[in-house]
Amino acid sequence: MVDTGASCLSLPQEFFSMVDAWVPGMSCVSEYIPGYDYTDCANDQCSEQKQLSICYLNEGVRASDLPVLSFRLSERDAELYLPLESLVVNDRPSGKPRVCLTPTDSYAMYRSEQIRDLLYFPKISFGSLAIRNLLTTFDMRSMSVGLKNKKVFDTSQLDKCSSPAVCIGAQERYESLNTCVDPACHLLYFHELDEETKTCRLGRGFLISAACTLLVLALAEVALSEIYQTLARKLTATYATST
Repeated sequence: MVDTGASCLSLPQEFFSMVDAWVPGMSCVSEYIPGYDYTDCANDQCSEQKQLSICYLNEGVRASDLPVLSFRLSERDAELYLPLESLVVNDRPSGKPRVCLTPTDSYAMYRSEQIRDLLYFPKISFGSLAIRNLLTTFDMRSMSVGLKNKKVFDTSQLDKCSSPAVCIGAQERYESLNTCVDPACHLLYFHELDEETKTCRLGRGFLISAACTLLVLALAEVALSEIYQTLARKLTATYATST
């Protein structure tokens, strides 16, 4: 969707999290502003204050250090480019520059019956700062939009993303969020996660219980052996006396 009444690039929460995970030099934090209009909300968690996700540039990071996003409108379409540098603005009370990138509602929320009944779904919205990087055409009859690159970027500008997360042990890399996912040790009986090696190991509680059980069995074995020998001596002495 193209929204010339807005400035920022708006992404569904899942896409926003992906960009946040892969873009270095940017930190997204939550801030609140008063006077939120309830009618702008798609869920029942609205209040008198609106929570905003603001993505500030890190200290010492320049706008030109940010990568260029690449995307396609469909699998067969040409690749389009959007430099994050063009989304940097300085409009916050703190005076710190930020990337004009905002999250919308999650796709997970769209799966709920209540939202589906409203024919609502999260959208990708190109504001004025985002759309000025692309040639745009509007077909009012078919209510469609065409986009084309104004500039083609070389690989050096596209290769500024964060390094892939390095996983250890039994971790698996979750590429979308550039993070490592720990193994599900809780699904294995008597196992727990070893935080140092990121592998599953037998739980300490289980090991202690097993050691105590073995100790009890060993003591029982010794006690039964002693009882057996005592009875054997008594029987031998009784038999000797009777003869």
